[in-house]
Amino acid sequence: MARHRNIRNNKSYDYDDDYDVYGQSYEDDYGVSPGTIAQYSYSRSSGKDVNISSYMPSEDTVEEEVWEDDLCFESSAAAQRHRSSGSVDTSSLNPIMLDACLDHIRDAVGENYSENQMRQASAKFNCNYEKAIDFLLNSSGQPSNSKNTTSRLPDKAKNKDCATATPHRTLGSNQRNTAVAEYAKREKEEKKQISLVVIGHVDAGKSTMMGHLLYQQGVVSKRLIHKYEQESKKIGKTSFAYAWVLDETGEERSRGVTMDVAHNRFETEHRIVTLMDAPGHRDFIPNMITGASEADVAVLVIGASTGEFEAGFGIGGQTREHALLVRSLGVSQLAVAVNKLDTLNWCQKRFKEILEKMRQFLKQAGFKESDVTYVPVSGLLGENLTAKATASELTSWYKGPSLIEVIDKFRAPQRPIAFPFRFCVNDVFRGQGSGITMSGKIESGGICHGTKVVVMPAAERGLIKSVDSNDGQSNSEFVLAGEHATLTLHGVDIMKVTTGSVLCDIDNPIRAVTRIQARIIVFSIEVPITRGFPVELHYKSVHEPAIIRRIISQLHRSTGEVVTKKPKFISKGHNALVEVELTRPVCLEEYSSLKELGRFTLRYGGSTIAACVVTKLLQ
Repeated sequence: MARHRNIRNNKSYDYDDDYDVYGQSYEDDYGVSPGTIAQYSYSRSSGKDVNISSYMPSEDTVEEEVWEDDLCFESSAAAQRHRSSGSVDTSSLNPIMLDACLDHIRDAVGENYSENQMRQASAKFNCNYEKAIDFLLNSSGQPSNSKNTTSRLPDKAKNKDCATATPHRTLGSNQRNTAVAEYAKREKEEKKQISLVVIGHVDAGKSTMMGHLLYQQGVVSKRLIHKYEQESKKIGKTSFAYAWVLDETGEERSRGVTMDVAHNRFETEHRIVTLMDAPGHRDFIPNMITGASEADVAVLVIGASTGEFEAGFGIGGQTREHALLVRSLGVSQLAVAVNKLDTLNWCQKRFKEILEKMRQFLKQAGFKESDVTYVPVSGLLGENLTAKATASELTSWYKGPSLIEVIDKFRAPQRPIAFPFRFCVNDVFRGQGSGITMSGKIESGGICHGTKVVVMPAAERGLIKSVDSNDGQSNSEFVLAGEHATLTLHGVDIMKVTTGSVLCDIDNPIRAVTRIQARIIVFSIEVPITRGFPVELHYKSVHEPAIIRRIISQLHRSTGEVVTKKPKFISKGHNALVEVELTRPVCLEEYSSLKELGRFTLRYGGSTIAACVVTKLLQ
């Protein structure tokens, strides 16, 4: 799957002057929903639901006769006569501008609103199609075929036999019930899905190993591999041919280093696997965290060559840091692929040496021994990846599974389907046609096209025009928690949606806060953490400056009981309750409510210093 990098956090997007045909600036007041983030925030502890529609301005009621005529037309000729009969006075408008405005509105809202409603919105905002679309999506008035509208009509209108379009939907209890039913059906009839991230020290051979696995699985054609072999040979990097399956950009190929998270997909006998190849270089740890935060399971790749394992496992190496990161982000199942063992003639002694050191470390990191499997492989030769090992030097002492067999046996987690809809945006770009296209992962609930959502922390309402599952589900009309998806959103200013934004249930939005209370476990750190300590918070695709505002208490690592109240500092190995303050609002959930959105990490000086879970959202 191609990666999109058009729009990233803290980067501007340049608009062509002629895009806005009416000369209306995006900054004027288009698309800014009324109210502030605070209005949309809510507290679960209050036991009250917040209905965002209550903050939207109500408009004048449309005459019943107009709604009646718009709902049902006895013939297309009658419809045309009605539309040109002057139900809405548009004589003062420029007809060319009116037609252009109506075309934009139809493209955004489809057939869910009548011609008369669209004309009325155009007239109300003097052919500013952006404001007109925003009004139709956000106003208290319903589409012309909604139940609320029908109930206001005379009996004769209700009894007319006419076809109506599918109404817009909000994420209510009925849709959540539908999502639960759809999830249960897929669990029975389809393979279970898992998201797998490949991690490890730089130059451990992650991309080459997984590129060769994809080739052996039939995901990549022999012709393409031959092309990569010829191209890589020209620049003196013949061994990089399989790595280029995942390293797609010119800079990655020229430098021979993975820089961004590459996505792909393959199937095993019992699983549909979304593959994420994460960068190993320490300069790209933020990108690695983005991939790891979406993962259910992980493959840790270790280079077995002389000195290579020691470089990754020692101080400053990414083997330790990556393992700690994925565990702190919720990954509990791990396959350790000991790569490049063929360069040592499949030395059993070297394999056991690596296994013993990693087993002790991973146990301290929180992995259960039963959830970790060690597999000797050769990514370059393709040995023991998708089929049992055949090299006599290896089969003489290794009788275990191949890497694909280990992946096939990973347990798929239970998804929070019944929880309100949450979609974390990882990338934003302009697709074909109008609207905003976003890629990311659905963390909870489910959604289908035609549903209204709210974008946080901008508090902007919009309409989901289309959905597309990136995980190969047969029914892409409905995407569920755990799936990577691409959504097209209408009615929202593209400048209001960035990586880190969350699309959510319109009646139950996620909170956007700048202060949180969290329980943290401190890793290796040279200086103690004190009040006012500067850190960088990493959460999904968000990385924001923050400070430790307060150290509330030091906790017992096993029981969680308070050991010391208001300690002056915390250091390596300590477990503590702290208050973190950010510079900008971030959308999180309490860990007890939704663990997928309740974890984050803290980094300082280029190293990960703490794993954290959200215990309370403050403000």
